[in-house]
Amino acid sequence: MKYFSRDNKFDDEKPFILSFPVDGIPGAVSTNHEFVHAPTRIQALRALPTPRLDTEGFTYLLLPTQLSYDDFASDENVCTTYFDEITAAIRTSFPHYKEIVYVDHQIRRRSPLFQAAGDTQLEPGQPSDKPHVDFTPDGAATKIRGSLGATPGDANELLQRDYDVLNVWRLLCTATPDWPLAFCDARSVDEDEDPIKTDVVYEDAEGEMYMLRHNPGHRWYFLQDQTLDEVWLWRNTDAHGVRPKAFHTSFNNPLVNENSPLRQSIEVRFAAFY
Repeated sequence: MKYFSRDNKFDDEKPFILSFPVDGIPGAVSTNHEFVHAPTRIQALRALPTPRLDTEGFTYLLLPTQLSYDDFASDENVCTTYFDEITAAIRTSFPHYKEIVYVDHQIRRRSPLFQAAGDTQLEPGQPSDKPHVDFTPDGAATKIRGSLGATPGDANELLQRDYDVLNVWRLLCTATPDWPLAFCDARSVDEDEDPIKTDVVYEDAEGEMYMLRHNPGHRWYFLQDQTLDEVWLWRNTDAHGVRPKAFHTSFNNPLVNENSPLRQSIEVRFAAFY
């Protein structure tokens, strides 16, 4: 697994990554990230108790959808019909959430060149192969403000409430073991030593996320033979950064054979308010 480096230089130099090309800017670099490879055991979940959102930081649910594969190509379908399905499932399983607000979504279709490309930039929507969570608490607040399209006063009023930023992730088109997701049990992460904040810089905005540094005590899990009706649900962060969050990554599954379909998936991020 490709963990973030523990190099001492990051004590004084904050990690960053740019989301836009800098080829035409003399001396500019797109990132200062450095990674190390660490052998990692990833345990299959099927025979184990189902993980819990408020313990491990992640879980999986049955969430059938009425949308077809082609339906997911429509942003409108995702933001209305599919998000309504997600909302209904979340309200049933987690009734303590009083309001659920869409943030964004992304479809990923793995390129056959992905594994050989290394750090070469391919088309958008490739699997993420480094352990991370999408937002810090500050990064989440920035993202929610930007996604709401509300006036600053309205957004600030909403963000005074307690909330979690959650993801729902499912396979599209066909079940496949190709580059599945793995999750790290939040209880095995040393919150003082393992996470490291990194700036994510866009042309017109800036966000913040966590990368993960290696710890031999980390416990990783994946869902073997995930079906099209099963979805991952995990917490990226919460308003105050106090609840379990799920570091996650895709990984090159050694159980894949040459006939396995390339992974296609969709993830939806949303804020769930208490």
